[in-house]
Amino acid sequence: MTDRVNAFVVVLEDDFRDDDAERISQAIRALRGVVSVQPHLADISDLVASQRIRHEIWEKIHVVIFGA
Repeated sequence: MTDRVNAFVVVLEDDFRDDDAERISQAIRALRGVVSVQPHLADISDLVASQRIRHEIWEKIHVVIFGA
């Protein structure tokens, strides 16, 4: 028996202005079988998460380059 897919989550590479993102949203809506497209607004928690990830990656690169 095969699994059934009922949704996709799309993550954008960068934050877009809402008026620019509307074109992307319209393009996704134009695909066959799409019922709805809901934008997710960027907030401070997104910034915090990305900064923590950058810091973790920098620490690992620092260890590789300079040692412990």
